[in-house]
Amino acid sequence: MGRKPKSIAHLTSDIADEVYLAEILATLGQPSRLRILQTLAAGWPQIPLGTCERRPEEFSLLLGLAPATISEHLQRLVACHLIDSRRQGTTRWYRLIPSPLLLALFELRARIGETYAAQECKGVAALPSKRSGEESADEKTCSREEGQSTTSDLERKNISCLN
Repeated sequence: MGRKPKSIAHLTSDIADEVYLAEILATLGQPSRLRILQTLAAGWPQIPLGTCERRPEEFSLLLGLAPATISEHLQRLVACHLIDSRRQGTTRWYRLIPSPLLLALFELRARIGETYAAQECKGVAALPSKRSGEESADEKTCSREEGQSTTSDLERKNISCLN
């Protein structure tokens, strides 16, 4: 699954795996962290995972979050070995650590997007929105054909590392 954090290295293998899995799932349970990972995966699968690097300031601008919030999210993703960083002068750059876990995560995300789009097109009740002010599925129109992959909000903004 990847390198386990030092804090659980002393535990037996099975227990350590369970603790590590719980840490990763808790980390991935925060939508902003998923958006950070998605931003770092821009261009995938045409561009290999781990190629795109971004600075914390870029995440703050792209995701509309305070720098302190971005810093906290980045630290959590680094602790789970999903991303790493390098320092260049006074600037810190973050990138994905390519792994089967990340590939599975992005595949799962794509499948969920396809399922959600197919349900919207068929008129099936969509997943509820947790935040007020967000567009509900009833207010959205289906302009995609079934099976066609969906485009995320970040992709719509044309965010990529191809610059």
